Amino acid sequence: YSVAPPGSLTEDACVCRGADDGQAGFYRAERVLDSVVQIVCEACPSPGGRCENQTVLAEPGYFMVGPVQPLACSHKINQNSVCQGNSLFNQGDSQCLEGHSGFL
Repeated sequence: YSVAPPGSLTEDACVCRGADDGQAGFYRAERVLDSVVQIVCEACPSPGGRCENQTVLAEPGYFMVGPVQPLACSHKINQNSVCQGNSLFNQGDSQCLEGHSGFL
């Protein structure tokens, strides 16, 4: 699930594989096991999530309600979702078409 350049010496050099070939990809996460923080690659949430650059982005038609939690957007205008996708959780209302806000 991860790749690193040849000769890498630290886990920071490892990156989780992003979306490719129609696969959702993986994102970088921290897990605490026996009081030790470990970096792991978690499967991208599906449906609705796409992983790029170690993070989870919402796909068009989905709204990020948590850092790794996309939910389907039910509100549409002319058969098109008002949730634009390609957004992170911390981007708030910029996930929506102009004139719309929050999870719909």
